[in-house]
Amino acid sequence: MQLIQDHAQRFAQSEPVETPLSPAREGVWPERRAIKMWDGEVSTLAWEKADPRAPSLLFAHANGFNALTYRSLLEGLADELRLYATDLRGHGKSTLAANPKGMSSWLIYRDDVVRLLQELDGRPKILVGHSMGATVSLMAAAARPNWATGLVLIEPVILPQRDLRWLNILRALGLIDRLYPMVAKAKRRRSIWPSAEAMFDAYRGRGAFRTWPEEVVRDYVEGGTVDYLEDGQVRLACTPGWESANYGAGPPDVWEDIANVRCPTTLIVGAKRSTCPEPVIEALLRLKPDITVVRVGEASHFLPMEFPEIVRHEIRAIAELSHR
Repeated sequence: MQLIQDHAQRFAQSEPVETPLSPAREGVWPERRAIKMWDGEVSTLAWEKADPRAPSLLFAHANGFNALTYRSLLEGLADELRLYATDLRGHGKSTLAANPKGMSSWLIYRDDVVRLLQELDGRPKILVGHSMGATVSLMAAAARPNWATGLVLIEPVILPQRDLRWLNILRALGLIDRLYPMVAKAKRRRSIWPSAEAMFDAYRGRGAFRTWPEEVVRDYVEGGTVDYLEDGQVRLACTPGWESANYGAGPPDVWEDIANVRCPTTLIVGAKRSTCPEPVIEALLRLKPDITVVRVGEASHFLPMEFPEIVRHEIRAIAELSHR
């Protein structure tokens, strides 16, 4: 493994509601909470056994995933940090409105995260995210700099401005579905399964899940499905239509946001089919030379599943900087 470091309101008031996990999970898994907003509830996992004075952290997941997918990654930090991980709109156990026909921008996720920053424990937080969640965390840190004490971006989806212009042309011509493969692939995803176990058996060790530990695949399935019929069938909480709409709507232009981020920032990227390629990293460093860049030579876009200890190490480093 190669590790190289370059140091270079619109929502109505919400009300937290505690929802305990099943008895078999109590004391092992985090507490699940539902936070009311004007158009539904945000489901959030909370690990609060660390000292109340410890740094507070909010994690945002990738498109099509859910908060529970990252349980094993975050549990390793639960003794040191106050941790929260949210099911983004249209994902996991959250019930916020998620109509694919209305999805036009990831800004709606930024607004959800900004609201959560204040509602969870009333404290500024380290923002950590993977893929789409990393990009959203970046936008939230720029929008509310006083509420972001640190930023850890794991494989964020950031395109050069030239590519952003090309995507906008495709959207204007109505060709995004045909020429942007992730949109079409997401639409074809199987949505309904005979059981959660059948879904787990179909996913583990295959395709995008090939490099994932089995416990992470199981958490992904449990956190990302809802009961469908009485005979045990489950369906994806993030529908294929919503997942594909997210790909079609994003990624956004975040270059002004990058210039506005004030907090210590670490970027963690893999070398295999990264969503943050080297030309983007070079442009980021020109705008914000103090970003810490961590390149993991054997990692893919699923870096948090493949190398969780590297991610935890970088989160601890940001927490130390933010808590001085």
